Amino acid sequence: MFKFIKEIEGTFKLPKKRFYLGKEKYGCPYFFPINYSRFGLSIRTAKIDSKYSPTTEQLFSKTVYKDKETALKTFRVYSRSWKQWKFFLLKRLWVIEMGTPIHISTTRLGWKDKYDTPRLEWCPSFDIFFFGLQFKIIWDPPTGNGYNNDNYYEMVLWYLYYSDKNIYKARKTWPWFSGETKNSTWNEDNLIKKDIL
Repeated sequence: MFKFIKEIEGTFKLPKKRFYLGKEKYGCPYFFPINYSRFGLSIRTAKIDSKYSPTTEQLFSKTVYKDKETALKTFRVYSRSWKQWKFFLLKRLWVIEMGTPIHISTTRLGWKDKYDTPRLEWCPSFDIFFFGLQFKIIWDPPTGNGYNNDNYYEMVLWYLYYSDKNIYKARKTWPWFSGETKNSTWNEDNLIKKDIL
């Protein structure tokens, strides 16, 4: 993030930090970390009665699994914990999970190139998970309310990687236009000095 900020300072307004502290809520970027388990060791019943998983009756029927051993090997229970054990008890599938209850991660700006233009995937962030609690710093655009990140970060990416760090070229070659008004979606409010254009 420090390198990213250094490349855009003086041209773009810098991203602002948003903080969260509370129960684990946000992924990094989408899911909880691999090998993380809220309490280190946990036990739960598997959620198998949904439209995406077989029901309890189907799980035991010969049409899906031949026997309990095959069911245990084949039926996957979603988890990102380090280790997982499954067993049947009282006609229910139980899952024991083991992982680390403390995890620290840094997520870089996520983006991809699609049709020779940048597309934002996720904003940069820093996360600490601690026994079911989470502390998160996310870098939001300086303008807006944190929900319209695409325009700001895609403008910055266009400037950095598609316009040779030339703001005049970036604005002139910006490829996106509003579908309704047919006006450019280039947002000068993201720049420090609008008059440089």
